[in-house]
Amino acid sequence: MATYITSDLHFFHKNILKYNPDTRPWGSVEEMNEGLIEAWNKIVCKEDFIYHLGDFSFGNPSQTEDILSRLNGKIIFIEGNHDHALKRVRSTTPYLEMKHNGTHVVMCHYPLVLWNRSHHGSVMLFGHCHGSYEGSGRTMDVGWDANGRILLLDEAIEMCLNKPVHYVSHHGESKE
Repeated sequence: MATYITSDLHFFHKNILKYNPDTRPWGSVEEMNEGLIEAWNKIVCKEDFIYHLGDFSFGNPSQTEDILSRLNGKIIFIEGNHDHALKRVRSTTPYLEMKHNGTHVVMCHYPLVLWNRSHHGSVMLFGHCHGSYEGSGRTMDVGWDANGRILLLDEAIEMCLNKPVHYVSHHGESKE
């Protein structure tokens, strides 16, 4: 059993094809949907867990349910700003904190400048930015367009742990 993480798959979102052609080489939204399902199921097995950090589908609830029925794994949804249909068919949470293999991990659709235990080296995983924002400290955009693939959670955490801790004092002065 493995644990994965991704964000911003944007099923049924036609315009995302022109916004992110490098990570979405498909000619139509139908091809994109099928390509994303194929990429997902190629690595995620039925018994695996996967965190999706927002903006799953632009489809209606029925279309979104159809996509969900075709995906492997047990999915935990952190809601994004475009998850109106998803929230009607699955439960979501806006924010999640957990320990994973001894590392404190914070997950949110949006990047946070400060997050719980950030000054103690915790990790902040986010989406929303489609690779346009790097963040500071131990943060990472785990979205499809930032990486061109679904990541192992361990891999994302390891990449963050290789970054310096970002310290911000209670008075607003930053010290790296």
